[in-house]
Amino acid sequence: SNPKASTTAPKPSSSNISGAKQPAMTKTTPECPICTNEYGGKVVPTLLMCCCRDVCFICVEKDRNSQIAQLEGNRKKISCILCRQKYHCSKDTPWRVNHLFIEYSGIDVDLTDVRETQAAMLGAALNNHRGGPRRSTAADANSSGDSDN
Repeated sequence: SNPKASTTAPKPSSSNISGAKQPAMTKTTPECPICTNEYGGKVVPTLLMCCCRDVCFICVEKDRNSQIAQLEGNRKKISCILCRQKYHCSKDTPWRVNHLFIEYSGIDVDLTDVRETQAAMLGAALNNHRGGPRRSTAADANSSGDSDN
């Protein structure tokens, strides 16, 4: 037997009714894992679609734009800032505003810059989907003449 062993039972701390130990609740301020700025104002939490993690809008867009600027030739794949999952730079939407997180944490955010960026991303995706401006062909000219008959 160990002479230094305690003969009294340890005092329970933060127990529930069943006696199971509960983790201590600590209030943490939500912040971006990249820049460590607290969420709020223009520091808007976005949910990365590939790994379901939060990063502020500023960091995710700064990284996305940096990767797009480094693309060479007709390459269009860039990767997530955290998990490195590949996605198409203009057809895929890599993030969305995490409204649930904003509501749950009670922070106030300014979505002006986010909405402008989302509109630009949507415009780029629509142009890619359409394949750019359509050029008329000889077949188009022939079919337009046949439509009057």
